[in-house]
Amino acid sequence: VEGVFGRGEKFEDHAAVTELFYCATPDSTGLPPVESRCADRHFGEVLRLVRPKVVLCVGARVFRYFASKRRNAAGVTFDGLRADLVRIPHPNARMSRLTRGDQISAAIQRVKGVVHAD
Repeated sequence: VEGVFGRGEKFEDHAAVTELFYCATPDSTGLPPVESRCADRHFGEVLRLVRPKVVLCVGARVFRYFASKRRNAAGVTFDGLRADLVRIPHPNARMSRLTRGDQISAAIQRVKGVVHAD
């Protein structure tokens, strides 16, 4: 949040968190690769309540889920509400520290571009 909105800014003033795969297992074994009945059923309500400009997809599985709902190259539409998608690596993703840092920096820049576009 500080990377986008500035030093000292509070998460709760700018962001919200929800779990996309509500039925997750400790190691994600058995989860469908692109499906989430819970998200299909409840995420539209989350979007209506929060009305985000950006949805941060933490990890490839979440990004693939939203990509399957996509209506254009950069965003997702759920129940008529649109938000840009930005993928960030999952904390357990297998990658070097340098690659993770580069991906997080790129995501922060993309989020800044969306939220400060107005």
